[in-house]
This record gives sequence, structure tokens and C-alpha cells, in this order.
Amino acid sequence: MLQKSMISQLPSPAGLNPKAYRSFKTFCTDLSNPQRNILDGELCWKFLHLSTMERNEVARKIGASEDQIFEDLMEFDRLAAHF
Repeated sequence: MLQKSMISQLPSPAGLNPKAYRSFKTFCTDLSNPQRNILDGELCWKFLHLSTMERNEVARKIGASEDQIFEDLMEFDRLAAHF
């Protein structure tokens, strides 16, 4: 939900759609939505560089606190550190 909110909050470089750019592409028809299964870590980490007002707005939109989002980002970093 953070990624979805950040996509609408931040301007995209060159006007490109970050969801379409980073989505998993396959040649066969799939019943699931592959765009929901991949997180854009770079985009999510930009949350920490937003102004206080923007962080509050994003957190409010997704129904979480800034502290919870920060803790989730730290957990994400810890889990992905060995890759």
C-alpha cells in the first residue's frame, strides 16, 4: 500500500509509469496480478526523504503511522540484506 500511495504522491521521472516498468512480464495468461507481487524498494525508501507533512499524508492515506512504516522499511531492509 505504501508503494501505491508513493506512486501517486511523487512525480515519475520522464513521466514513466513505475508500476508498468517494474512489473513482471510473461508470455502466458496468468490469473494473478503480477504487479502486486513485486515491491519497488527504491520507491518505498523515498518515503524517508519526504517532508514531514508529506509523510503524514502518505501514512494517513494507507492507515498507518509513520513509525510503523519506518519499522516495516527496516524489516524489509533486514530481510533483503543478504541478497
